[in-house]
Amino acid sequence: MRQPAVSPATPAAVANKRPASVAKSTSVSAKRLRMRDGASVYFAASALPSQAEADRFQAWLLREGSEVPVAFYGDLDFAGMTIVARLRGSFECAEAWKPGYGILLQILEAEGGHNPEAARKAGQRDPGFTGCQHADAVLLPAIRRYGKFVDQEGFDPAPIRGDYVIS
Repeated sequence: MRQPAVSPATPAAVANKRPASVAKSTSVSAKRLRMRDGASVYFAASALPSQAEADRFQAWLLREGSEVPVAFYGDLDFAGMTIVARLRGSFECAEAWKPGYGILLQILEAEGGHNPEAARKAGQRDPGFTGCQHADAVLLPAIRRYGKFVDQEGFDPAPIRGDYVIS
């Protein structure tokens, strides 16, 4: 099986039924990801069920195929919500991963989490708006109301893997 030229971590997310973490980047860098000469991203083609799936993935990434759901999961803080907003610049349908953020939200509402200063996050700025309905209507208002953040490492997502499948 030949190796496709490009691929973000989405195939792994499909196989594991969890979204892949996405590193912080500027919106310009994120936009380059979906340009044929903008990025070199590699993955194990053998992890996909067929060459047709690898080709379909590459077509999606380069906007030559139909869009598929994209989800992001990270810390429940302003930086995490900023990443959601920036991802939407390249992946218009990107959203905050509800099962993972739902657990972090429960921790926050149970008076868990930490003050921004406690984790050297005091300099984070509220993005105001992400374009993701769940982040804008639920997550950002909760962060503002409680004034605390919750790190993603605070729980094991294994029990909720089946709750979100990218198809």
